[in-house]
Amino acid sequence: MFSLSLGFLGDLVGSNNLPIANQIAVTNLGLGLMVGPMVCGLMMTWLGPAGMFWAIAFLYLLYVGISLTWRPIATSYPYEPDQCVTLNDPHRQEESR
Repeated sequence: MFSLSLGFLGDLVGSNNLPIANQIAVTNLGLGLMVGPMVCGLMMTWLGPAGMFWAIAFLYLLYVGISLTWRPIATSYPYEPDQCVTLNDPHRQEESR
């Protein structure tokens, strides 16, 4: 599944941004592998076996909430995909200094 998502990511971002997108995908996978079992274990301790369902539901809703509120900032409108930066883009911070 991870390999399939990286292939899809390569189609979305293009070759210029592929290393950064791959790094973000691997970081997200690592965070999920660390946080997911911990949260599920705690929820199962508090709520019993149904806690795993509620933990997965909570993490999914958190993901959807972040996905809906995270918006890129366009440098010009209409813009090309490579002219789009996010709020925490290190290149944008260097330009503003």
